[in-house]
Amino acid sequence: MKSQRSHHPLITLHLLLHKLQSSLSNSPLNSTLKTQTMTWVQRKMLINEQTRPSYNSHLERSNR
Repeated sequence: MKSQRSHHPLITLHLLLHKLQSSLSNSPLNSTLKTQTMTWVQRKMLINEQTRPSYNSHLERSNR
């Protein structure tokens, strides 16, 4: 149980993303929808990367 919890969320996200990519490429979906989905996911990940450091510094400030 503990090993599952210590699993980094980002790794799980990458695995999901990989599954999503493969399922999208295997399905007869139109390519614009595929690219829209991928850019949306990438944008979400970018936002996560940008907000995390500021959140951490905010925590550090409140701890002082």
